[in-house]
Amino acid sequence: MRPGGRPPSPAAPAGPVLPVLLACLALGGCQPGGTSGAPGTGAPGRRTVADLVGRTVALPDQVERAACLVGSSYEKLLLLGNGGKVALTTPVDAFWASRVDPHWREVAMLASGQAPNLEDLLARRIDLVFFRNDPARLARMAENGLAAVVSQGFGGRPGRPVDNVAAFAGLVRDEIRLYGNILGGDAARAAADWIAYFDERTRYVQARVAGIPPGQRPRIYGVVGPARSEEHTSELQS
Repeated sequence: MRPGGRPPSPAAPAGPVLPVLLACLALGGCQPGGTSGAPGTGAPGRRTVADLVGRTVALPDQVERAACLVGSSYEKLLLLGNGGKVALTTPVDAFWASRVDPHWREVAMLASGQAPNLEDLLARRIDLVFFRNDPARLARMAENGLAAVVSQGFGGRPGRPVDNVAAFAGLVRDEIRLYGNILGGDAARAAADWIAYFDERTRYVQARVAGIPPGQRPRIYGVVGPARSEEHTSELQS
């Protein structure tokens, strides 16, 4: 990072958490509609949002108890200053989360978000679920009055493969913009600030590697998951 390359968002956590969130994140709009409902009940509100696969979802007026059951959804709420609205999530590295999120110890955790128990979500008064593109489970959530948005686009947007840097950057922007639109207010402004920062960083890196022939570009070594056997390498692409 160049000197002075700091994120502009006032809502983003300070100190060492930003690099962690950037790493997690790197691996939309609202409109009037729907019917009114009380926050924290799972009932729809007076606004809708188009999620990452184009589904129109009725949202509660205010998101108060979110279930972050996909990807880096917990990290995104924390990044946008709304970590206190996370009521349920899947395993997150507590080493950093417990240090940067004062709300962390109050968050319930599921072993996996693949097949959540709907009765459990309702009992926890979840009013919004961040989920993957699983049509059958999304339909069951809707039938039970649970608002759920597809907030992760990897492999879930037909006809829009993430197979190059531009597509990946576009997906990252769309995801952050969706979270900002859902949360609204300061979170929407923080999302816009973060996208501007992300674009500036992306342009900086691309400019630095633009003159390197593809065959000579360094490879990135990444380790995923607690098991060392879960290892992947990827090559920088323009």
